[in-house]
Amino acid sequence: LAELHEATAGNPLYAAQLIRHLWESQLLSVAANEIRFVGDVRSDALPRSLLEVVWSRVHALGRPATDVLRSAAVLGVDFADDVVAPMTELEDAEVAIALDLAIGAGLLVETGDAMRPLRFAHALVNHALYNELTGSERRRLHQRAARVLRRVHEPPRPGTVVDLARHTALAGDLAAARHWAVAAAAHASEHLAPAEAAAWYERALSFADDGEVGDAERAELMVRLGEAQNRAGDPRTHDTLLGAANLARRAGARDVLVRAALANDRGFSRVGGADHEQLATLEAAIAVADRTDTTDLARLLACRAQELVHTPNHDLRLASALQTIELVDRSDDPTLLPQVIPALVFGLWGPETLLLRVQLVQRALATAAGASDPLLEFSTNRAAYYVAIESGDASAAAVSLGRIKYLAADIGEPRLQWICAIFEGFEATMQARFDDAEAHTQRMFEIGSEIGEPDAFPLYAAQLFAHRSFAGRYHEVIPLLEQAITATPDSLPFRLAHAISCSVVGRTSEAQAVLDEASAARFAGVAVGWTWMTTVIGYAVLAIELEDAGAAAELYPLIEPFGNHVAFNGATSQGYVGAYLGKLASLLGQHDLADAHLGRALELNVSFGWKYHEATTLVALARSQHRRAGTIDDRGCAWLDEAETISADRGIMIVAADVAKLRLDATPTS
Repeated sequence: LAELHEATAGNPLYAAQLIRHLWESQLLSVAANEIRFVGDVRSDALPRSLLEVVWSRVHALGRPATDVLRSAAVLGVDFADDVVAPMTELEDAEVAIALDLAIGAGLLVETGDAMRPLRFAHALVNHALYNELTGSERRRLHQRAARVLRRVHEPPRPGTVVDLARHTALAGDLAAARHWAVAAAAHASEHLAPAEAAAWYERALSFADDGEVGDAERAELMVRLGEAQNRAGDPRTHDTLLGAANLARRAGARDVLVRAALANDRGFSRVGGADHEQLATLEAAIAVADRTDTTDLARLLACRAQELVHTPNHDLRLASALQTIELVDRSDDPTLLPQVIPALVFGLWGPETLLLRVQLVQRALATAAGASDPLLEFSTNRAAYYVAIESGDASAAAVSLGRIKYLAADIGEPRLQWICAIFEGFEATMQARFDDAEAHTQRMFEIGSEIGEPDAFPLYAAQLFAHRSFAGRYHEVIPLLEQAITATPDSLPFRLAHAISCSVVGRTSEAQAVLDEASAARFAGVAVGWTWMTTVIGYAVLAIELEDAGAAAELYPLIEPFGNHVAFNGATSQGYVGAYLGKLASLLGQHDLADAHLGRALELNVSFGWKYHEATTLVALARSQHRRAGTIDDRGCAWLDEAETISADRGIMIVAADVAKLRLDATPTS
């Protein structure tokens, strides 16, 4: 009954009339001793009897009061007396007397609010007065209200621009309504209310359907809408900005096209394939961009490098990234490097560029920290986290992840929370906190689905594969990978993960076929770029699991130059590359080399707290000893004991099985 009480302010006469009307109109139901309203008691058609009650009380106050209250009804349930007075043709003294009479009659109450000091005592009184106005009267009064608001509140207050947008729209002045809707949207954006801003931009676009607005202006509004939608996590963002770009191209609006292309940058490369529509938009924007505008040109080139990751055009990708760096070095904009570093990290991603990316990130972090821009700091720390993981820098990774978590919580935007959930799921997986990993991965999938993130399921599947395979739950992993392969058939990482799973569960012929196909091409089919390292390491895992010395001999020199890196693709990791070099070397009988690599791997895993990789490295050290000597000494037994303890503590069943098998193999037979 709260809605009924609010509408009638508890007035028994109004309440009785309204309940009778709702019952007769079948807008009220009674079931299980509970009263429910089917409609909205404040907006559904009011009964004639109630209108007559309201009007009798209003007319009893006289003609001046009636005119004042009719004007006030246009302003809303609450209003300012300094606005309603100029809307009438009465003297100020007459308006004041009319308002006093209405207060005395209980039709108005004083709110104590300096902005809107008067309020209709009953919402139904306001609705009754407003609904009885003719269409032409409403338009005329809304026009007066807008004119008065512009004059009384100059410059318009934040709340006033919302009122102006409403009044000008209801007055039929669409050009003015569009102007004030944009002003209301800008105010919402400034106050970190992107969903509200998007709603106002949508209204502004609806006011642009009068045929008098050109394509360039519509495209501008669509870009602003897309920017607000992006920050609000609206799944329509991508399509809105593509539409804006296409409209801007037709209209020859070069600046708007550039803004549309930049606004559609998600800040990372898409999983599994290139976004060809966005690539086409970027190419069109680069073609018309002002060559003297270093900032926009650098951002466009960095975005193009990022989007080219999943294409064979590696030369253009690297050239675009290097040209971006040249523009950054020439620019006098101190924030330009932090602006482009997220895209540059992807555009340059590859083991041979890690040192360059580390240097760029360090420069970007120093600038972003003093820029007083939390979004810029978030994206810079995200890029820094990537390269810290790749370079095996545990302390730098911890610092960046801490800032990412803090800023995501502080800013509260859905896309930032989605990215944060990806990293939290990754950390929990690597530390073998599998219940936490499951929770973070589920949250990541839910947020990604809500905001229409195309990578939501592929990343969900990738992280599920990681932590469930670490736990030895391959019977659950294989169906998920098969689903992911169906969704992204061109994704080699998913096919490789499926082959690895098959090798563990005994489907060795399927796994061997995948390894043999790549080995026959000497692994030349692995795309250069973002997933090169994790893909090649995936083949190394297959060779190790299948004990394929021929494939091991081909893979070792491929990854040996990058032995001090961590194989990482932004969401999942196989850990320190040196660990795989050690396992391959052991398989090839190079035991001293194997032990050196594995020793360094153990140190790094301990520094990060990566318990799964710590346990598997301990087993690998013991296995290398067994291959070398045909037995396991006390030190080797200690390694296995430690691995077994980690396995029992964290539920890493696959490690427990490996320890048991190795102990059995090392037991002398009688």
